[in-house]
Amino acid sequence: MLAALYIGRPSPFALATTVALALAILASDAWIIARRHRITGSLALATQIAFLIFVGTYMASPFPIPSPPSDSLPSASPPAGMAIYALRTGVNYRTSAFAYRGDSPWEKWDSVLNAVLVRHPQGDLLIDAGQSDRFTESGAPLT
Repeated sequence: MLAALYIGRPSPFALATTVALALAILASDAWIIARRHRITGSLALATQIAFLIFVGTYMASPFPIPSPPSDSLPSASPPAGMAIYALRTGVNYRTSAFAYRGDSPWEKWDSVLNAVLVRHPQGDLLIDAGQSDRFTESGAPLT
């Protein structure tokens, strides 16, 4: 199931199979405890509850949208021959659950790997931008 979530959108059959397997494991732990193997069953049940709590930490927790800057920006005076280029260096095809905390494991998400090249008379500068192609949709200011 984890491979299906990582590679792409899992089918409803794969999801139903995973849920059924998880319920069967929990029922097996309850059966072990009922047969008076309390230590073994309790340890297994505690491990699985801890895993479920861990999975629950992946709920969405977006940052609040900041207020726009109130100060005016200084005027720019770039030197002659200076230029800035945005370079699209690759694309990572995954689900949005691997791109943004709390997003859906069924939504496709293409994360673009960007870089910025600054051509300057004193030398060039290459910056790894590390932003998604949906960065502007998040409401965060591009600084």
